[in-house]
Amino acid sequence: MAVMMKLSQKDYWLTDKPIAHRGLHSGNDIVPENSLAAFRAAMAHGFPIELDVQLSADGEIFVFHDEHLGRMCAVDKRIKEAYAEELKTYRLLGSSEIIPTFGQVLNLVDGSVPLLIEIKNFGKVGLLESSLYNALKQYRGAYAVQSFNPISLRWFYKNASSVLRGQLSGNFKGEKINPVLAFLLRNLYLNILSRPDFIAYDQQALPSKLITRFRLKGYPILAWTIRSENEYQKIESFSDNIIFENLSTLQHAKNHQLAYHPDK
Repeated sequence: MAVMMKLSQKDYWLTDKPIAHRGLHSGNDIVPENSLAAFRAAMAHGFPIELDVQLSADGEIFVFHDEHLGRMCAVDKRIKEAYAEELKTYRLLGSSEIIPTFGQVLNLVDGSVPLLIEIKNFGKVGLLESSLYNALKQYRGAYAVQSFNPISLRWFYKNASSVLRGQLSGNFKGEKINPVLAFLLRNLYLNILSRPDFIAYDQQALPSKLITRFRLKGYPILAWTIRSENEYQKIESFSDNIIFENLSTLQHAKNHQLAYHPDK
């Protein structure tokens, strides 16, 4: 399917190479997700990095996916309830890797590969978004932000419109979410607020007539999260790039071809 996408030349990276979900991790304590080790591995293979950000109790940005510390750190506390100095002592899955700050990640990556930053905002919009943008103002590398929360993206649309924005969505089956909100998000009706530049959609909900229509309108489609060859083959024709996870899919990611060639 021939698609003309709404991407500027500096943003071609979004569809150029598969994106490593929470870094190139092993799915266990050998190379934990969202760790500096996982980011080094992604950099070594030249893959853009997807990562998650949220705030500590005292307002420092940490790279961590879950709202709660239990799964990754065996601590019965939400990350927003813990102070920065405390969070810096916790180990990821009992490994030697600690929860990295966003500043540590920026210093490590230093523009070597692009960053796809998921905003994990579980509360009032504003503080995390402004703190993130301030941290990125002097960063010299390519990056984009994405979120399930359209209000987070709207903050960037209104205050930092030059930042590439992506609306995350899917079918939300089995999720504890208000059914009306799930309907609005699933069908991307709240894009009128977020004004995204691209859409990242759950691969389990593809193919989708809705997503095909958005793609024909010029929106790049990222499929998340690819964990097997079968999943990759199912969505290859319906997306412009993949967000893939763990080392077992590394070879399939390497074989993924650029779907959009604006210069050819």
